Amino acid sequence: WSSDVCSSDLTTDANVVQNAAGAITADKLAVIIGGAGGNATLNNATNSIKFFDGILLGSGAFAYKSDKNVFISAPITAKGGVGILTSGSIFSNNNIDATGADVSLTTTGAGLGITFNGSTVTANKLLLGTNDGNVAMSAASQSIGTLGGSNLGNGALDLKAAGNLDVVGTVTAKGGITLTSAGTLSWGGNLDAGASTLALA
Repeated sequence: WSSDVCSSDLTTDANVVQNAAGAITADKLAVIIGGAGGNATLNNATNSIKFFDGILLGSGAFAYKSDKNVFISAPITAKGGVGILTSGSIFSNNNIDATGADVSLTTTGAGLGITFNGSTVTANKLLLGTNDGNVAMSAASQSIGTLGGSNLGNGALDLKAAGNLDVVGTVTAKGGITLTSAGTLSWGGNLDAGASTLALA
């Protein structure tokens, strides 16, 4: 579908699937799937949503693509997993709950970053990607068990975990890597901070 409105609210008891040609343009987007939950797949790369105003999918998965900034202003609950891919920046002041599943956050815009302003991710695994942009996720402790392979190029990574944190795959952030864990911090892959500081606590 195509929507060009101030606010778009999608409520259903089934899946929400975007056709390849149907972009969404709106100030706010809310997606609510009732019952046992379902998937919301919004994968048109020209989607333009200023604010996520509540993505409540229960056990379903949420996938979103855009060429604009992404602002998470209300909770995202999608326990089947969350994937956000944009060429803009990603900013969050609310929580993502993907308990038991994976969360992937990627921005391809040069120098643009991912910032969580006191908000949290709850997930089995977190994967991050930027094009030389910074990731700031230490204002609150993230409830993740694993940090998966992540490439920030020349960007910096600052991440705090609420419990044990296992790093798998290669994590590249040549602007510096700071990983803080309230439990055991372990890794089986490579940590590449280039000529910058690697801080583990």
